[in-house]
Amino acid sequence: MSQRTELEAAYARAVYRVDVPARPIFLHVGEASPELALWLAERGAQRFAFLSAANPGSEPLPEAENARRHRRLVERVGTIGLPAIGGESCEAVSGGWREASLLVAGLEREAAIALAREFGQAALLVGELGGPVE
Repeated sequence: MSQRTELEAAYARAVYRVDVPARPIFLHVGEASPELALWLAERGAQRFAFLSAANPGSEPLPEAENARRHRRLVERVGTIGLPAIGGESCEAVSGGWREASLLVAGLEREAAIALAREFGQAALLVGELGGPVE
């Protein structure tokens, strides 16, 4: 299996947690999340993006650098003016990697991809209200 294929499989298996106040919402690639659909609908959003600024290009960085990059992502998303909430991405089996992440409500797919590229990310999650996580 190529390194790219292995990474894609790892991202597809990963656990993606959105830290809503009532209780966390867990996202899984290929599955719809009724809880996320409700959260989006409450904000009048039809789509979302879930992304990180950590470990650009899937190359591990020191924790302090990843924390700095996450603060930059939060600031950058703040300039967009869309509702956002924190979360975490982690490797599903061993928890071998964890990344602070951000769910942004209402962010168009193309803008989400551009933002992920701006932060050197190899992957992100996107989706539409009521649809599966992609």
